[in-house]
Amino acid sequence: MATQWTVRSRSAVKADWAVLPASVKKEVLLTLADMREDPFAVGIEPLKGVRRGYRVRLSVPYRILFYANESRRTVEVARIRKRSVAYKGIEPKRITNPPTSWRSEPLA
Repeated sequence: MATQWTVRSRSAVKADWAVLPASVKKEVLLTLADMREDPFAVGIEPLKGVRRGYRVRLSVPYRILFYANESRRTVEVARIRKRSVAYKGIEPKRITNPPTSWRSEPLA
């Protein structure tokens, strides 16, 4: 059996948790338990424009947004919110070294 992942949460998740309906809390707990085995096996999608950011779609209109560090085998849950507000204010990816295939001159 592979080493389990550590799942942690940011302090903001405590406020998110407090307002979740009981049925959603149950689904979140089951999903987080699955993520301890392999966070990439529970139907995750990468967050566009966010380095190491991912989301899990729950069966209800809620999302779990998290960051994964593969070398440390840690998952940091950032938010558990309704889809309509979950993505607001997520940090954008900063590209420090663009790929060499990118053109540096304007396309005209």
